[in-house]
Amino acid sequence: MTKLMFEDTANLGDKIKAFTFTPRVDRNPCYIEGIVRDKGFLDKSYKCYEIRLTKKVWNGQDVTDKTKEQIWYVPFETDTDTDDLKVYLAHGTYRVTKKN
Repeated sequence: MTKLMFEDTANLGDKIKAFTFTPRVDRNPCYIEGIVRDKGFLDKSYKCYEIRLTKKVWNGQDVTDKTKEQIWYVPFETDTDTDDLKVYLAHGTYRVTKKN
């Protein structure tokens, strides 16, 4: 079975950063960060990470304190994850990255 693009990016307990929209030079950042609690199908129709939110940035503004949802799901791959994006995105980062 073929691995999805970001399936092996992180493991349980790792912190990840996931862009809500593909990063672009002409758009302020929109992303979430969190700790991986689980990964796989997780009662979803797609494979994903389940994370506990630690940070949410919308249009360049930190809105973590205004966010009620603490559990988020990050797909291992989306239809915007093309071969071109595997190499390099506009901001020089991948859609999903592991944080230290």
